[in-house]
Amino acid sequence: MPETAIGFFPDVGRGYFLPRLKGELGMYLALTGHRLKGRDVLHGGIATHLVGKEKIPSLLSELTESCDDPVMKRDPHYVVKSILDKYHKESLNIDDRSFSLTPHVELIDKCFSGGSVEDIQMSLLDDGSDWSINQFQYVYSTQ
Repeated sequence: MPETAIGFFPDVGRGYFLPRLKGELGMYLALTGHRLKGRDVLHGGIATHLVGKEKIPSLLSELTESCDDPVMKRDPHYVVKSILDKYHKESLNIDDRSFSLTPHVELIDKCFSGGSVEDIQMSLLDDGSDWSINQFQYVYSTQ
């Protein structure tokens, strides 16, 4: 959410999915503009499937070919999900890192649960860790 860096707020679809993420991850992403990439999008609960970039051309080809499948006309969700599941399974070992925010999830849940931006800022300052102070400075600078 790079728009938060210039004082804007997350809009369009983000206003729907951010509040539905686990814990306070959505609030953290909305206020800090932290960008999740690759496997982190999957770990964060935003994506349902991860497909390696080298597999994208064959995924697109298979999805295109499936348009002629009679099952696609009856149950397109099933067909598309089956294809995505297959490529996701093949891609799971591509980048086997854990969620990059794992070391901070407890702090995110604790500090970003305030009822206002000011409460969140105070919670970050009260925590006092280097990470919390960095987050405070970022949130404060975007107001």
